Parts: sequence; structure tokens; C-alpha cells
Amino acid sequence: MIWVIAVMLVILLIEVPILFRSKAYRELLYFGFLWLLAFVYASFTALKAPLPTVVDVLQYIYSQVNYFPPG
Repeated sequence: MIWVIAVMLVILLIEVPILFRSKAYRELLYFGFLWLLAFVYASFTALKAPLPTVVDVLQYIYSQVNYFPPG
């Protein structure tokens, strides 16, 4: 788990100053969101936590979007 944190912090410390200096605030926001998702996923993977497959997640999203209430 310590390796996940170390690698993710290195990525963060390299990318954030570059984006901040170039005033790419929107890209910084997107990077932060994707970095957070990657950090959570990598942490759960390192902890060997049970994760749903991509197909399960897509089926769940599709079932929610494709729902039509009766009436």
C-alpha cells in the first residue's frame, strides 16, 4: 500500500505544478478528478478488496439510465 501512495504522490507532485504554472485550471480540475479515481482504485486493488467488473458497472449504469417508470 505504501508503494501506491508513493507513486501517486510522485505523479501529483510532477503534474500539478506544471498545470498550475501554465494556468490550465480546467485541466487541473479534470486531472484532480481522474487522479482521485485512480488513487481509490489503486488503493482498493492493493488492499485486495473485491471490486466489481467493468461490465457489472456498465450494466448497472445502463439499467438506471434505461429505466422508464410505468404510466
